[in-house]
Amino acid sequence: MGSRFRRLYGAGPLHLVGVLACLGVAALAIRRWFDVGGHDARVILTWFVALALAHDLIFLPAYSLFDRLLSRHPAIRRSPARFARARLHIRVPALLSALLLLVFAPLILSKSSGEYAGRTGLSSHPYLGRWLIATACLFALSGAICLFRARAPARSYRAKAARRKPTR
Repeated sequence: MGSRFRRLYGAGPLHLVGVLACLGVAALAIRRWFDVGGHDARVILTWFVALALAHDLIFLPAYSLFDRLLSRHPAIRRSPARFARARLHIRVPALLSALLLLVFAPLILSKSSGEYAGRTGLSSHPYLGRWLIATACLFALSGAICLFRARAPARSYRAKAARRKPTR
């Protein structure tokens, strides 16, 4: 039964339970959002569809083209595995930075209404600088991890090779 389920579903039963739990939490959050905020479902659905179309028609082709252009560099052709690892160290901070921008866009771009300042007593002006600092820190941390990983396997490989006894 377990192997048949795994073959049909593609993962174990625990994965399905996790996915269903996440969907339940998302449904609860959406329900509370409509109860508390009084938001119109048509507006939210319109935004969701518009953003999905913008992603599929604009952003996905743009970053796929950028990735393909990067992959054509002669140095990358000599070491595709190294490029694949390094590429992740660019994608992750870029994704996190874009997510921060998406969530805080009105504040970062100073397009929030006076409602934010009225409710919090704070200005939205520092958000751009803070987002830029957060983005720089994300890329710096990712670069440091990339350099550490590039150096660490070579050292550990040499150490393991030195400890190994020759076999006859």
